[in-house]
Order: sequence, then C-alpha cells, then structure tokens
Amino acid sequence: MISRNPLRRAAGLGAAALVLTAGLAPAAHAGTYRHADATGDVRVSSQNVGGGSFSDEGTQPGVIEGDITTLTVQHTRDGVKVATGLRAVPPLSHSWQARIVTSRGTNVYDLRRIVRDSGTTVELRRNGRLVSCDGIRVVPTSSGIFGFVPRACLGTPYKVRAGVVVNALLADDSSDDTYTRGRDDALRVGNATIGRPTLGSWTTAR
Repeated sequence: MISRNPLRRAAGLGAAALVLTAGLAPAAHAGTYRHADATGDVRVSSQNVGGGSFSDEGTQPGVIEGDITTLTVQHTRDGVKVATGLRAVPPLSHSWQARIVTSRGTNVYDLRRIVRDSGTTVELRRNGRLVSCDGIRVVPTSSGIFGFVPRACLGTPYKVRAGVVVNALLADDSSDDTYTRGRDDALRVGNATIGRPTLGSWTTAR
C-alpha cells in the first residue's frame, strides 16, 4: 500500500537537502516511493548460543524497538535517500539494512548501520563486498532512521528499487547465553529475512 503521509523533519541533519518533506511528489510520479508498514509486526526469536537451541516466538505487538511503520525512498540526481519511520529506535545492539537494486546491471548494494557495544559502523557493500564511497550516511532521527547514498556510488542509475530490514537485540541474558531478537521488514507483515529486504517499486531520478 502506498501512503501519502509526509515524513517528519529529520533531527540534526540541518540542510533541507537531507529532509524528505511533504512537498515531494506522490509515489506514482518519478522520484519518490512511499509505503506504510503494519504496526506491531516485529518477529521475535530467542537463541541459546551455548546450547544451540532456537525458539521462534512469532510476532509480538508490544515490541516497539525496531518496528518499522513507514518507508520512503527518494531518488534524486544527487543520490538515493531511504527513510524508515520506527516506533522506537532500538537502544541495544541492532542493524539497519537498506538494499538498493539499480537498473544498471545486476549489482546489489547494501547500505548498513550496525550498532554494537564497541561502537557504530556505517558501510556500503556491493554484491557483498565492502566498497569505498564518500558521502554515505545513516543516522537516527526523531522519527526513525535515515540513510543516503550518492548516486555516483551506485553507477548513476536511471532507476532504483529499495527495501529495509531492521534486526534488533531485545534482551541479553548473559547468565545462560540466551539472546532475544526482533526483526522487521518494511514491506512484509509479520516476518523478515535478515540480509534480504523485500524491494519496493522502481523510482526514477528526479
């Protein structure tokens, strides 16, 4: 489903060029794709690292950390902007992955923000391999997480498609090595595959 709701201003980004505003064209036009994701559809699982046990606990509406509510992809002549609204940005270790596929060849790009106890990493990979790209950014905002990739780093494509998956640590019981995680795909309801976000519609540069 395509939503016409505007994104709120991204906190701390300053220049309006980094903000997705209500003045953008609707998704049916070149440049912008919007989607409203179901609320309360985070898929929760627990794993005991020591014993190897795994438990799928299904969707839990009460989990707000990493619960995607909206996805907006804006394709401009400067780059590709991907913004996800979240009920809450996960406070513990988590990853935010935006997958971008272009109309130029078969390359698959993954823009990632990985938060660990040791720090935060932002990276761009092409077909699984780390690539250097000046200007990439992924930052938390007042309403979610915002990512940007310069168009030149994607081969200056005519069209792009994108999707996002969030994988969040919800609880860490160090006493018995049990970890509880939640995952959400912006374009699926009640399930998500880590490392393989579902892709939205094509958008052309505007």
